Amino acid sequence: ASLAALFRQYMQYGYWKVRVIRKHKQPASWRHLVPGVFVFGLMVLTLAALFSHRAGTAWLIACGTYVTVNALVSVATVARVRMLRVLPVMPAVFAAFHFGYGYGFLRGLVDIVAGGGGKTFSRLTRHPASGAR
Repeated sequence: ASLAALFRQYMQYGYWKVRVIRKHKQPASWRHLVPGVFVFGLMVLTLAALFSHRAGTAWLIACGTYVTVNALVSVATVARVRMLRVLPVMPAVFAAFHFGYGYGFLRGLVDIVAGGGGKTFSRLTRHPASGAR
């Protein structure tokens, strides 16, 4: 188990969640939308920062807030489960969850709008190393 594998797993979750939302005509919860909105917002701010100092400042604030909240939640999680030895990796684990899911969600939206069938993600889901059959 690696951070890259965790990222790929959550990327698939995000990707396929778009199809589930489409099927049911609404998300099960607002929390399913947050990672995609956050990743999209960071992408927009990154591009806008090339042309606007304010956008660059907003990007720094968004990233700084994410890093701070991620660190605090990592400490709280480790304290709750009493596993201090995992604290150094927890921020990266949470980032893999959020950015993997968010990126996958956006890819899922793009594929639906573009009429894509999800072939890349179907292949990943059925990859022998994934354990899927």
